Amino acid sequence: MTINGLSDGITLQCRSLAVRFAAPALTLALLWSGSAVSQTWQTLDLPGDVFTVEMPGPPKYEQMPVQSEGGTEFPMHHYLVETTNGSYVAEIASYPNDVDVSNPRNTLQGGADSAAYVIEGGKWDSISWVQHQGLDAFDAFGHRKEFEVRLYSIMKSRLALVLCYTGASNTSRSADVERFIASVRVRN
Repeated sequence: MTINGLSDGITLQCRSLAVRFAAPALTLALLWSGSAVSQTWQTLDLPGDVFTVEMPGPPKYEQMPVQSEGGTEFPMHHYLVETTNGSYVAEIASYPNDVDVSNPRNTLQGGADSAAYVIEGGKWDSISWVQHQGLDAFDAFGHRKEFEVRLYSIMKSRLALVLCYTGASNTSRSADVERFIASVRVRN
């Protein structure tokens, strides 16, 4: 099945959520085992020289290959910080030329719709469309059992940035999560 230009059926937005919800017991064990990092915020200059974001500690980094509908493989850069309160993920990728990004809002909407499959009921509790430094972006909130998910996504040209927070109930609108979302900067 192909969704939003990715032939593996998982958009950038879904990858974070699928990893976080695939093993909720493991996530809880990591969060409460004492292996979580302390919150020393740092700014990351993300690949593509367009976006920066603040994360609450040094992230674990992984480059993941994804494939477009047209068969073009391209890298997705995945950054993860786990704290005692939740998991913070930043993902960024540059869509290849065979992915239609002529309408960024449609591309973002497709990602939000695809990512909702891991949320209870398959639909976001709320989704707000915003302008972020002149670019379309969305801020979505959802839940699944004892978890909350906050997803923020923005695009500039072919470059897509996704921020995802997962944590216990009543944490997705905390000061730290607000700081994470608000920290996105777009270079001209």
